[in-house]
Amino acid sequence: MKRIKIIGAGALPARREVQLRTQKGIKSAARRTSVILAVALGAATLTGVHPAQAFPNGCDASMLSALTVNAYCRGGTGEFRAKGFCERALWPDKVVYGPWRPAGGNATSQVSCPIPTRNVQPSMDIRGPA
Repeated sequence: MKRIKIIGAGALPARREVQLRTQKGIKSAARRTSVILAVALGAATLTGVHPAQAFPNGCDASMLSALTVNAYCRGGTGEFRAKGFCERALWPDKVVYGPWRPAGGNATSQVSCPIPTRNVQPSMDIRGPA
């Protein structure tokens, strides 16, 4: 009987080994990606980050009197406060803040600049829900 030598027969197991390594690499990469996503999602949940958070809206800050700033926000969630930039002739300029109030409804925040103040610029701060 005549023997036939098959050329490259030893390459078949090596090719199969490469395929197995590639499949394992893909599986481990997918596993790493899923673990990273799970950790990121867990961190976002723990810190309270939610995509549907609405900040205060319908807000305005204006002068109630010569030295008093009035602020309000008619909608949204979160809080707001009045802020006044007090320009003073004899002393350094000063920034004053009113109390934080919940957005929505009829809540207002007011703050007055100390005397003597020559000019007041009304402003406000807002922050999202806690």
